[in-house]
Amino acid sequence: MANLRKRIFILAFVWIVFSSSGLARAQETAVEGVGIKGITVGKSSQTDVVKKFGKDYEEVTYETYSKQLKYKKLGLSFFYCQSDAKQIIFSIEIRAPFKAVTAKGVVLGKSTVKDVERIYGKPDEQHMPAWMTYYGVDFRNTNPETDEMNMLEDDTLINEINLYTPGFTLCDKNSSDLSAK
Repeated sequence: MANLRKRIFILAFVWIVFSSSGLARAQETAVEGVGIKGITVGKSSQTDVVKKFGKDYEEVTYETYSKQLKYKKLGLSFFYCQSDAKQIIFSIEIRAPFKAVTAKGVVLGKSTVKDVERIYGKPDEQHMPAWMTYYGVDFRNTNPETDEMNMLEDDTLINEINLYTPGFTLCDKNSSDLSAK
């Protein structure tokens, strides 16, 4: 009996040390068509993102189309249309080192294309060989050095998850209306 108590004590001690050290960093849930960490696609603005995550980001401008707030150290990027005076976020890109799992169970950096199809079914749109699109989310494998998308095969790991506003198509002069259509 004393031996059992000793084992339980040691396990409890190891668990406390491990979880308080930051080594057991929890995964955040990425909700398809909604968002992550309190930022909601179609509702939250660029200002909301900066308030939540700070000013340590790179701003990338895509010609006259959109802007990206790239928090490389976090593995998060937020996109808004340049033509949108309210700067409403229409897409959130999630990559390592961020730890994420979708609401349905796809784990960033661990799940494969085959896992995605098992969980979500056949894609709504399949931009094969580059990405798989479902309602409010798409899955990719992107080269972290070049940002080029890699070919997707059954055993390819998903290393990028994109959440987007359902019904949103293109940034244009009316892009401030990002509500789901």
